[in-house]
Amino acid sequence: MMPEVRDAPWFLTMLDDPDDRIREFSADALGREPDASLPPGTVEALLKKRDAEKSARVKAGDRICPDGAQQAGVAERLDAIARFHALSQLRITYLTELGQGGGRLPQYYPYLKSENTNVRRYLCDVLGNIANPAALEYVRPLIQDPKNDVITSAIRAVQILERYQKP
Repeated sequence: MMPEVRDAPWFLTMLDDPDDRIREFSADALGREPDASLPPGTVEALLKKRDAEKSARVKAGDRICPDGAQQAGVAERLDAIARFHALSQLRITYLTELGQGGGRLPQYYPYLKSENTNVRRYLCDVLGNIANPAALEYVRPLIQDPKNDVITSAIRAVQILERYQKP
């Protein structure tokens, strides 16, 4: 469920919570709001919080990524996935949202060649969720991947992408 702008002050207070999950989810909620809708000074506070964050979990999963940094958000998130070898459903959802419309898809493609099996596998899931047939030529080679779980995800993504291809 998408957060409401009126909840931004509450989410800001949660960025100091001792529980990594609360900080992760609060940062994600705030990151979904346009800069202009946030209270004055919020973007600067978010950037300071991001720089000061110690938890690898929060750094990998947070979305302290105001509008001005959102272009870098895709690369940051994919780099975090590669570093921490994990992809939660929240991160899959985030990458799916960012990829809608297709404008950012070229930023995803290099990660399909990652040495990290999880990155390749879950990115196939993300590209299948986005269902933009422009990704087809980049996903199709992964059907020959040496890892079975990547092959399974690639086949599923190719099937979805082919359904959306114009005849």
